Amino acid sequence: MRRGLWRLWFVISCLWVVFWAWKLDAACYAGFTFENWYCDSPFADPVGAYAKFFGTLFGVPVGVAVLALAVQWVIAGFRSSPKQQ
Repeated sequence: MRRGLWRLWFVISCLWVVFWAWKLDAACYAGFTFENWYCDSPFADPVGAYAKFFGTLFGVPVGVAVLALAVQWVIAGFRSSPKQQ
C-alpha cells in the first residue's frame, strides 16, 4: 500500500507541475515570449519572479511529501517493537 500511495503522490505532483507551468506561462520565464503583452519580464525582479515560479511548481509537492514522511514516521513510532530474547 505504501508503494501505491507514493505512486499516487508522484502522478498528482506531475499533474500539479504541468498545470502550474501552463498557468504561470513557463515560456515567459524561459525568455521566449517577452514581446507579448501578457509576459512580465522576470528580469525586473529575477529573484522574486523565479522564487515564485519554482516555489509554486515544486513547493506544494515537496511539502506534501515531507508531511507524508512525517506521518509515516509518527505511525511507525506507535508500532510495537519485536521482543528480544
